[in-house]
Amino acid sequence: MSFAEIVGHQRQLKTLHSAMAGGRLHHAYLFLGADGVGKRLVAMSLAKAIHCVASDQDYCGQCVNCARITSGNHPDVRLIEPLADKKEISIQQIRDLQRELNYRSFGGKRKVAIIDPASLMNSSAQNALLKTLEEPPADSLIVLIASNAGGLLPTLRSRCLWLSFAPLSGAQVAAFLESKHGMRAEEAKLLAAMSMGSIGAAANLDKDELMENRRIWSSMLS
Repeated sequence: MSFAEIVGHQRQLKTLHSAMAGGRLHHAYLFLGADGVGKRLVAMSLAKAIHCVASDQDYCGQCVNCARITSGNHPDVRLIEPLADKKEISIQQIRDLQRELNYRSFGGKRKVAIIDPASLMNSSAQNALLKTLEEPPADSLIVLIASNAGGLLPTLRSRCLWLSFAPLSGAQVAAFLESKHGMRAEEAKLLAAMSMGSIGAAANLDKDELMENRRIWSSMLS
């Protein structure tokens, strides 16, 4: 896989790719957009492009570094999300992250932290992270992911470069479902219409139930 295979968001990808190629990646980004449109995918893809050993300024998805990032086992890439039994991201998780970001990179490249969803950081965690964004460790990159900026402190938002992710078109979602999930065109179009531009939402919809409901509705109308 590579940047070219990501569905949609070409403007955002071009911005990130150009910054990476020119050595101008910001130390902190805020990815905003509806759930399931691909924000985490883009963030993880950026981490892979930074560390990929087989591709320059892109990623192969197959090398040891790409595989370790996918499995969550790369020492220089950390995904922060609520723990299994918790509803929020705690200050202890942020403190652990801060400590890790101050260590030297194992691979000699950037250390990457992806916080998703950033809006679930409690106020103490956000204030702790603010100190890191104000004085970022050398060669670190932090990506905050949220459906909207309302749950984040204004001071936190102001330290990040914003990238907004719009919902995908119905045609884009349908094409993805057909090619990646092997759906028939009729099923893919129905799920795409129900997904509101979110591949994640489309993949989680029960297509059999929707198709049966559609059959019943059509029968009633006729």
